[in-house]
Amino acid sequence: MQRNHLKIFKSESLEQHVDAGGHRTNNEVVNGKLNDVFRSITEVDYAQSAFEVVKLFPSVATHDATRLADSHVYLSEKPQDPLVNTLLIESPSLADDTKMATMRNLITSSTAKYHGMSVLTNAVESGALDLIVETTQTQVLPQVTTANDKLNVQAYAFSPNSSTTYNKTRVKTFVAPSSSNAAIFNINVDDYFEYLPDFTVKYLSVNGWRTLKPYENNAHFDEVKYQNNQFVFTLSAVYPMRAGTTLEVTYHSNKDYRKHSFATTPTLTLAPGEKIQPNTFRVKKAGEDGAVYTDKNGIFIDNTGNVFAQVNHDTGEITPSNAVDLNGTVNDDLGCIVLVATTESQAYPTNISFSVESDEYRVDSLRLVITRANGTTFSVGANASGVISHAEINGTLENGYVTLTASVDVANIAYDLTVIEKTAIDAPWLGINASALPNGGNVYIFNENRLVCIQNRNRTEKTSLTNGQTINSIVDADYVDITDSTGASLYDSNDANYSYDKPSGVITINTGISGFTAPFIITAVQFELRLVTQVEPNKLRLLSPVLRNYPQGAVVSSVTMLGDLQALALDERTQSAWSNNFGQKSAAGSSSLNLQQYPIEMNNLGAINQRWALVWGTNNTFVLFGESVGEIGSGDVLNDFAPINPITQQPFMIIRKEALGSGLQPGECLLFETTAAGNPIMVSRCISPGHSNIEFDSTTLSFKGYA
Repeated sequence: MQRNHLKIFKSESLEQHVDAGGHRTNNEVVNGKLNDVFRSITEVDYAQSAFEVVKLFPSVATHDATRLADSHVYLSEKPQDPLVNTLLIESPSLADDTKMATMRNLITSSTAKYHGMSVLTNAVESGALDLIVETTQTQVLPQVTTANDKLNVQAYAFSPNSSTTYNKTRVKTFVAPSSSNAAIFNINVDDYFEYLPDFTVKYLSVNGWRTLKPYENNAHFDEVKYQNNQFVFTLSAVYPMRAGTTLEVTYHSNKDYRKHSFATTPTLTLAPGEKIQPNTFRVKKAGEDGAVYTDKNGIFIDNTGNVFAQVNHDTGEITPSNAVDLNGTVNDDLGCIVLVATTESQAYPTNISFSVESDEYRVDSLRLVITRANGTTFSVGANASGVISHAEINGTLENGYVTLTASVDVANIAYDLTVIEKTAIDAPWLGINASALPNGGNVYIFNENRLVCIQNRNRTEKTSLTNGQTINSIVDADYVDITDSTGASLYDSNDANYSYDKPSGVITINTGISGFTAPFIITAVQFELRLVTQVEPNKLRLLSPVLRNYPQGAVVSSVTMLGDLQALALDERTQSAWSNNFGQKSAAGSSSLNLQQYPIEMNNLGAINQRWALVWGTNNTFVLFGESVGEIGSGDVLNDFAPINPITQQPFMIIRKEALGSGLQPGECLLFETTAAGNPIMVSRCISPGHSNIEFDSTTLSFKGYA
């Protein structure tokens, strides 16, 4: 088997109507030919968007049944145009005869897997297990990118004399490692006030910002608890912290609050500056037994809905005082939470932080409007690197988190920010339901426990090549090819046009070069396959380390496995009668056929994936039916039977007359199955609205296997 025996064939129609798709044809996708798979992009496409999907058949094109083992395909180059995106879409339900109407439904099915490519943003050295890539997600459908301004967003406020100090909170943070996401970690907090247990957690997960209260039984948490002076986090595997980002816990501190219990101290005395925390004052109603009531914003309401008393949170005074009973057991827990006025709680903080709660934004669009304690204001913005610099306040904006250090008393901070939002287009001309796609159409293009191909590609243009010329290329390349101006490959199994010396990396041009047209493109690729065990927004974790060094910008592609490709005949069996059931397995026919000595012969070019029935009409004649292709033809036991596949002009199979012997009884049949030497794949292309000056653009689909 040679490289040129691996071909990608077109389906019956590459158009976008409901009956497009279908069976494999003998029309080959020509390497380098413009618009051979997708039509050219029009001005209308850029104006309103477009989405196309085609069905192709990577196949073994030999006249025998030679097997290609572990065949696979992947996208090794994608369009340079940022408005154009191509994907391989895998579905277990995609069959040889699947038409467009079904294909579009398969794209949105829960069983669909999406395969794309990304590039390394960091160089990788031999032995590495982690690949840091540009992205692991992309949009299936065209999307609209909009810039929306968030204006005058209140981010921070503090005043030692305002009512906001009734609810004094503190913040502790945890920063995930820059090299990995974080799901299991602890935050040391030795001042947590257990009598006000309602804390809030805010963080940037791999799927967006999360603001959560664990005690609300939020499904994003497996477990969050406070023990041994620590907050202990076990985040859901679906929503771990994004690498390098900051999680913040807002909580109440025992440095700011104390618990007053009337069971131990019958009289409540507030020190100067102390206040009662609203909705924490517990009393009994005078003259009642058992029931305990908690104030609701200073009001006590009994079980009948009547107000029987009220409390002043600034003084602790209850009116009327004789309406309440403050005597109770320890279990009654009569008392309240008191905000303690300390020097620290009354002072303006010098360290301030808050999140902007946006995944994508223009860093240099951040503008802070800061109000000093005396009521005067000033503003400061971030530069393109996220640095905030001012005589009175400095800080950074990084991963959606603003961290500031102030040298003045800051009473209030508001900000403006331009947020980038990307939304999948749901339009009738796309022919697909955007709402049926997972995660708004923003899907993972790499899959856990599946293969990726890492590639270092070197491409050189030559205005001319002559016999005997040598060119230095990559040492130890796994693939080398030269194409001419028409896209024709110079590859020849006998090295008639060029040869490559792997140890030195030298390409030598041979005599056959005279048959090709300049200019030329020389492509040399080093690659290796690796299994992915974990997929994160910008990182792939591998099961085994890479064997080579790969530079920044090297390509990483998600691999679609096609399996072994070989035309085979399987599961042959005679049946005493046939009831239009291609899977029928009942009583055997009255005679046996000699398929052991004369097996059904297959041809990689003609075979299709199909279940067949050879049904006898008389003792000597029969008719062949295919499960999806219907009646194919008739034959007799006196001649070899080789029905022609009209699409490829090669036989579906050959059944020798010696195998048929004297035939079967009328109504009996031979049932069997054949496999094709190619499997169908879906390739999609989406075009987002906008404008592009790129004149020539292409996608490269690589097809490989092992002979």
